[in-house]
Parts: sequence; C-alpha cells; structure tokens
Amino acid sequence: WHWKLKPQNNLPELISGWRGELMAEALHNLLQEYPQ
Repeated sequence: WHWKLKPQNNLPELISGWRGELMAEALHNLLQEYPQ
C-alpha cells in the first residue's frame, strides 16, 4: 500500500477500498462456514 504517498483528499477512497476488502473476506468466511 502507498497510502502515505496519497493526498489527503483520497482518504475516503482508501477507506472505502479497505472496507470493501474486509466485507469480501467476511462474506467468504460465511460461505465457508455455511456451504450450500
């Protein structure tokens, strides 16, 4: 990650991307715990 090199106005985009990855990982874990 190069978040330290990004301007301050890109911070919301960085947080949004981080939350997206976090949600994707959580969803993946749920699918593994409850197989179809």
